[in-house]
Formats: sequence, structure tokens, C-alpha cells
Amino acid sequence: MKLTQEQKQKIKDYFESMSEEEVKEILKGHGMDVAKKESIEERMVGEIFKFEGTKLQVVKSKTCTCDGCFFNRNNVPCVHQNISILGACDKKDRSDNNYVIFKEV
Repeated sequence: MKLTQEQKQKIKDYFESMSEEEVKEILKGHGMDVAKKESIEERMVGEIFKFEGTKLQVVKSKTCTCDGCFFNRNNVPCVHQNISILGACDKKDRSDNNYVIFKEV
């Protein structure tokens, strides 16, 4: 099943309205224990890091669609506004004004 842009936007808006604790519970439900993570403001384009044992790289994206992002599973956008865990990926929250995605390497 592929979501339309409108459906993706509705999901994004829904998650952005949640508190950080609510987002952590959802991520935990997907097997991601985020309770022990320290706050991260921004990861630089090209940076490689480990998340829950998976090696990821920050890659510049042309749009805010989450297409190709490790956290975009089953065409359901991630909770990308959970900046304290992953670092910002929306250009409005980044100092370099770029959209980024997280790709497994």
C-alpha cells in the first residue's frame, strides 16, 4: 500500500501534535528503546552513527517526504520531529536548511 502526499501529511501532522513521551511510547512499540538516548540537536550531512545497533548515515534529501529513510517503514512516515533522539531532519529545524533522511549503511 502506497500513501498519497495528503495521507502522509495527515500522519505527519498527527505525530507533530504529540508530546515527546507519547512519541517515545510509539517508537518503543516498534522495538526502538529510546529512553536511554541523550538529546541530539542536529546530525551533519554525511555523518554515520549507530541507532539501536544499526549503522545509519545522514543523507541530504530534496524534499520532506521521508522516501528512502530507514525510519519510513511500510510507507508510514516516521516521527521525524522527535529531534532529541535522531537529530533534526526537517530543514526548518536544521542550521544548514536541508532536508535529510537516515539511510542504513
